[in-house]
Amino acid sequence: RTVPIDVIKVDYEGTISQKELKKSRYRKSDNSTTTLTRYAFNIAHWGISVDVQTFAEKIRFVGNSRYDVSSLFIIAAGKFKHRAKIKLTGRQIHLSNEDKTVIDENADDKVAEEELNGIFCGALLQNTVNTGKGMQMCPLNKLDDGYADMLLIRTTKRKDILKLFGGVKSGEHIFFGLSDYYRLSKIRIDPQPIDASKSGDSHQAALNLDGENQGMSPCEATVIPLAIEIIM
Repeated sequence: RTVPIDVIKVDYEGTISQKELKKSRYRKSDNSTTTLTRYAFNIAHWGISVDVQTFAEKIRFVGNSRYDVSSLFIIAAGKFKHRAKIKLTGRQIHLSNEDKTVIDENADDKVAEEELNGIFCGALLQNTVNTGKGMQMCPLNKLDDGYADMLLIRTTKRKDILKLFGGVKSGEHIFFGLSDYYRLSKIRIDPQPIDASKSGDSHQAALNLDGENQGMSPCEATVIPLAIEIIM
């Protein structure tokens, strides 16, 4: 049988070849910046997970453990801080960290626009529960509810990040009080300088779409409800 699921449409800045440019899904804006559109059915990540993926590709000689090695390096080196302005349409899912329970998961009447500005570790947008090898990044996510779930990691302390990722496989990390859990239909991320007194782009403001590093923020992601069907 087939089951309809949501997809995430992502518009972002990137570079493409002349051959790719001929395809209709790419377009040039008036200021000659190349704007690309991709569709993701699994993940759209910005921040630390992209940093880890980028460095892991440079140490492929390490083998299957390269992601663990990369994670430890990125955290130890402090290369995971990203300043950004984030505008989203959705709502925060409130959690009871002590009881490890969800307070208002189905409060659809609370959907609203929200703007955030600050330094974050990452914004991990998921259309599925899992990412990587059995990591329940957004354990409350549903494939067909018209929304994507996002883990917004606010902490920038090394020990907190190690603790958070230590709970990802069980999904208990969302109750550690180190991140915010959102359910949203649209989000825009505009990177800012790490040092607010200086101009320029935030370092490594790249994106990971369904496991591939491609494009740079600023970016805008929109959930398209029940856009494709999968065979179960």
